[in-house]
Amino acid sequence: MDGRVRVAAAHLAAAGSAGDAPDFVGATAAVVAAAEAGARLLLLPELFAWPFFPLDDPQRWGHVAESVTGETLRWAEAAARRHDLHLVVPFVLARRSERPWNAVASVAPGAAARVVAAKIHLPPAGPGDRFGEPDHFAAGPSEIGVFAAAGVRIAALVCFDRRFPECWRAARAAGADLVVCPVAGPADEDDDYFAAEFRTHARASGVFALSSAMTGEETVAGRRLRHDGDSLAVDAAGRILARRRTGDAPGLVILDFDPAALVEARRAFPNFELRRNPHPAAGL
Repeated sequence: MDGRVRVAAAHLAAAGSAGDAPDFVGATAAVVAAAEAGARLLLLPELFAWPFFPLDDPQRWGHVAESVTGETLRWAEAAARRHDLHLVVPFVLARRSERPWNAVASVAPGAAARVVAAKIHLPPAGPGDRFGEPDHFAAGPSEIGVFAAAGVRIAALVCFDRRFPECWRAARAAGADLVVCPVAGPADEDDDYFAAEFRTHARASGVFALSSAMTGEETVAGRRLRHDGDSLAVDAAGRILARRRTGDAPGLVILDFDPAALVEARRAFPNFELRRNPHPAAGL
């Protein structure tokens, strides 16, 4: 593909388990489909193996936190090795005597998983909700790192982090060419706004962007909720290349990362290079 690298995002149905154990059925099917499509990397949605528990009582969900040698990443390491596919895997990272992180691991074929991101911004409980993400998780470090997969430099932003321009700028400053963003759960905007966020930030920061979302509805603790958010592939000029919307059937979104197109987009839209980092004026 002339230097291009094919990457994919899974658009997954809500986990089928009652929450007593992780559900890898949908993710396993996505791994197989991505490998068959010739992808070198697959991004999975936020909290993909569990019901969307952050709106429920955290006392009921302590069992979801695990170490890097826990069940989720053991599954991911086996799947990556079996299908020769780099996986980007959200999971709940246990921390000694502290609340866990809503984290992301990079899992290369034949290698041990390593943590590459933890959610920095935790959205508060919504109107009428008793609980929210700050009741379940601690905020991750306020830093953005880059990892390599199939020769592509990648930064991961976890769901709500996408709303903060500083995260995108930090990703680009760290050397990212592709920003991946796993998402899940209900949100307060329509899917056109969701897409506009990715288009705007991708173009302004000069990066390709890929999101992976849960789709459909599920019942958690007696409450029916809808997952809002799209699985999107966006180029560095802000164009949508592929999309599966909220409520669409599970499947893949494919992005052919093109280094030449990245160079051209950064030449045409040099926003990142021209930034002046304005600050509030003194004495006004």
